Amino acid sequence: MTAMEDSWITATEAQVKPERMKFSVGRHKGIENEDYHSSEGYSNSFLTALLRSPAHAVARPKWKSTRNMEIGSAFHGNTLEPELFRRDYRIVECDARTSALYKAACKDHPSAQVLTIGEHETVQGMTAGVYRNTKLREIIELPGSPEVAFFAIDPDTGLSIKCKFDWLTDCAISLDLKKTQDARDFAFSRSIHSYMYHMQDAFYRHVYKCATGEELQEFYFGAVEEQRPHASNRWRLGPESRKKGDALFREALITLAVCLDRNEFPAYPDDGDDEIEIPAYAFEQEDEMEGEVNFGDTQ
Repeated sequence: MTAMEDSWITATEAQVKPERMKFSVGRHKGIENEDYHSSEGYSNSFLTALLRSPAHAVARPKWKSTRNMEIGSAFHGNTLEPELFRRDYRIVECDARTSALYKAACKDHPSAQVLTIGEHETVQGMTAGVYRNTKLREIIELPGSPEVAFFAIDPDTGLSIKCKFDWLTDCAISLDLKKTQDARDFAFSRSIHSYMYHMQDAFYRHVYKCATGEELQEFYFGAVEEQRPHASNRWRLGPESRKKGDALFREALITLAVCLDRNEFPAYPDDGDDEIEIPAYAFEQEDEMEGEVNFGDTQ
C-alpha cells in the first residue's frame, strides 16, 4: 500500500465515524431531517451504498436536500402532517424556481419551504391519490405518529444503527410512502429490486426489534404515482423477498464491521475475470427480432 493510499483510507474512516449528535437507544419523535441524517448511527441508505462498495458508501456527500427530496418531503408532510405543512410551506404563483418571484419568496420567508404552484399541485394530487386508496387510508387513520425515528445497537456487530418511519401506528404497523412512475405490481416490484426496498423493509424491522425488544407487526409500502391521476397501491413484501432483504442488510453490517476493523474501505475488486457480456435480456430481445425485419415490398 502506498503512502497516498494509506492517507486516503485514514481520511475515509473519518468520514465513516465523524463527531455526531447522539440519541439514546429507543424511540424518538420530532427529530428534524437534518438532525436525523447528521446523527450517530448507520442508516439503510448508507448500507445500501456500501453493498455497491465500501468506498462508495464513505464517499457519499454530506446530506443535503435536493429538489426531488423537497417534493417528497412536502408530499409526506401534506399527507401525514397537514397542519405542519400549512405552517411551514409557502406557495408561490410561478412555474419555475428560477423566477424572480420564487427567489423573492425564499428571501422573504427564510425559515419556510417554498413551492411553485406546479409543485404544490403535484403534492396535493399525490396526497389525494393516497386518500383515494382505501387500504392506504385505513392505516393513516389508525392512531399513530409520523416521522418516528429509532436508534439501536446491532447485537452481532456492536454497530449503532438507526431508521425513521414515515408513519407508525400505535399497534406497530408501518407505512412507507414512495413516489413512483408506476404503482402496478409488476412495475413496482422492479422498483423494489432496483432501489433495494426489500432491504429497507428487513432493516427497519431489525432496528425496531433491537430498540424495543418487540416485532414490527407489518411494513407496508404506499406506492403513489408522481404523474396524474396519481394512482396508488398498497404493497407488502412476500416471505422470499423479505428473506432476501434480511440477508442483504446483514451482509452489509458484517462488511462494514470488517472495514472499520481493518481501516480499509475498498472499491471494486480487481482480481476477477475481466470478460463481460451484454445482459441476458438483450439476447432474448435480439432473438425475438430475428426474422422480423421488414424491408418493405421488394417486388
